[in-house]
Amino acid sequence: MRLATKEQEMHDYAAQISELKSSMIPSTSSLKNSLLDPAVNFVIQKMKKEMTETKKKLEDTQNDLNAWKFTADRCPLL
Repeated sequence: MRLATKEQEMHDYAAQISELKSSMIPSTSSLKNSLLDPAVNFVIQKMKKEMTETKKKLEDTQNDLNAWKFTADRCPLL
């Protein structure tokens, strides 16, 4: 009798845990609602723009650096 009671309690606890886990996962609508604040949207868009510009500058700088690397086949004196 005790074993059956304990097993039932364990089953109930497992059901509660799975219910809590599923309630912790944010839904798509709640994520969209969190982006409705215009100030937050503005900051995120500005950060994305700055990140794109920074990546472009990094790529250009890497290309310039590669163009100016000193190698024996590029040296006019050799």
